Amino acid sequence: MIIQPAPATQELADDLNTYFARGRKLTDFEIKALERKAGFLKDKISFADYYAFLGLIAALRQDGEKITYYFENALKLAPADTEVLSHYLLSLKYVGMDLQALILGRSLTQKLTNNDHLIQMIESACDIARFHEAYELLNKLANPRQFRWYSLIIEAVDIFDRAQLDDDEAEQLQQLAFSVFREHKLYFSGSTISIINDFIHYEIYVDLPIAQIPELDFELSLTFAEKLENMRNDVIVFEYRSVETLKR
Repeated sequence: MIIQPAPATQELADDLNTYFARGRKLTDFEIKALERKAGFLKDKISFADYYAFLGLIAALRQDGEKITYYFENALKLAPADTEVLSHYLLSLKYVGMDLQALILGRSLTQKLTNNDHLIQMIESACDIARFHEAYELLNKLANPRQFRWYSLIIEAVDIFDRAQLDDDEAEQLQQLAFSVFREHKLYFSGSTISIINDFIHYEIYVDLPIAQIPELDFELSLTFAEKLENMRNDVIVFEYRSVETLKR
């Protein structure tokens, strides 16, 4: 996430960008330092920007309710501010709330006038395994073939069609996979999508030591076995990874 700073907000914006790039859980000291810096800016920037900064800090705390609270207040004050909207979508994505980001994007279609917002929606659709919807959004881009996930989306749609897997069922699988880390209140550090031998493969990164990941994957398998009649693991696979394995 890249936050474009104004002179008065340079230090806070730099700190936020550093922490977002790191993808690790912050200490209480680090969070309080960010909140203190935001407090110093309260009388120097617009209230909309102030709420947006608090929303970004809430994202680093992985507090979905506060993200929504602060950014909804920011948009009430500045409904036409596309930068606030962009940071709202990115904050939801950062904490793994891509479904909520996509729902928000759908509700604001008239305001999403540039490729950047549309790309955010496409990425969120892919992240929650809604590849048919991602394909429809992809074709709204001026140059869809230039989008970095173009080939992945085209191939994923073909895999879905051959397996007769629709977006709703795939989304249910993704949400169930993500529910495991949420149940344990683990810090979400992002996910990756790849296609290997006609399997759509999701790697879910959490801030947890490598040695504890097998236990999490075992719980994921039990959750799927208990709650699904068909796990569809011949089409789409989810696995947990430690953020320690990521090079940032």
